[in-house]
Amino acid sequence: MRDAGYLISSIHRTASRINHPTSRTMKNFYKYFAYAVAALYFFLGVFIFTSPLFQHLPKTIKVTFAVFLFLYGAFRLARIWSKSKEEQDE
Repeated sequence: MRDAGYLISSIHRTASRINHPTSRTMKNFYKYFAYAVAALYFFLGVFIFTSPLFQHLPKTIKVTFAVFLFLYGAFRLARIWSKSKEEQDE
């Protein structure tokens, strides 16, 4: 079992890494990657709805799946926005 001193030093090392320039770069990378994934869901919804590759599927299935992808993309976008707003408030 680890003692409290180890825990405190571990927290200190982690806190010092958060302000490191590399960690800020990684945060920016993750943020832009999250935006790209959210956009991918939107575009995938449009693609499924409009593409001739999915002509064999009934229109109700295509619309349902496209709406699901739109809503999931919006959900991810809202999470990114709320997380960035939360980080700005700190």
